Amino acid sequence: MHCDLRRLRKLFEARHSGLMLEAFEGRRRDLTARLRKARKEPSEKRVHSLRVAARRMLSMLDLLETALPPRGTRKVRRIIRKRLGELRLTRDVQVQLGYCDQLIADFPQLAGFRKSLARQERRLRRRVRGKLRSLSPRKLDRRTDKLLDGLVSALDPDADTALGRGIHASLEDSWHRVLLRRARIDPKQTASIHRMRLAFKRFRYTAEIAASCFPQLRRERLKAMHAYQDRMGAIQDMETLLRSMMEFRRRSGRTSILVVENEIRRRRERHIDDFMQAADEIRFFWSVPQADSREVV
Repeated sequence: MHCDLRRLRKLFEARHSGLMLEAFEGRRRDLTARLRKARKEPSEKRVHSLRVAARRMLSMLDLLETALPPRGTRKVRRIIRKRLGELRLTRDVQVQLGYCDQLIADFPQLAGFRKSLARQERRLRRRVRGKLRSLSPRKLDRRTDKLLDGLVSALDPDADTALGRGIHASLEDSWHRVLLRRARIDPKQTASIHRMRLAFKRFRYTAEIAASCFPQLRRERLKAMHAYQDRMGAIQDMETLLRSMMEFRRRSGRTSILVVENEIRRRRERHIDDFMQAADEIRFFWSVPQADSREVV
């Protein structure tokens, strides 16, 4: 990156400009590091870590658009989204294998289903390894270097207050999306909870980036957001596992697995009840007291 060091120093000293630059650099460094590890061996832990890093970078790109036109982030966004699509199914199968390992002692009839999942996971890992190797960390660095150059050119220390208003507006926008999804939740339709989970992830990752500008976004609150998101994730895990079991039963004709399907349904309902009891905790996660509002305008 080529730029005037004196100007760059001013950008870092400006509250919101410095936030954007530091957050972007941190997230791209984390994404590149996770990519390197997953390219070597796409284990469950590494695939999950790479997906989280990619999602965090997408939220970073959303925030960058308060300072850059959308076309400036388009290429990097397209690369990340394409790789996320490759990772989702692999991660789903790896999570299902983990649940099978927990259940199989009580439900030995899962052996055939687990064997089928293990074969699928090996195929997916080979495919993901090949796809990830087509995206070198060096190539990703080059793409994000161009984006960083554009960001440095676009930021203006004298317009830092306006940038703060843009960050605030981005948080508010993602928050209202979450509230809309909350209003539309139907406990009998797990897809409605999943849609809220996706919206909440976007809000949470944006809140993590902006936390230093908003005193109410303390570490304890961010941890509570993570726990809230995990409740929804447990429901989606049960839903995905149940669908896979039902598909395996239809293909194989092994009706003995029906007993396990009923157990997964019971667990899914418990997770739904647990989440619905806590669903309105969401109102504690974001608010801008008057004093904090004055700080960003």
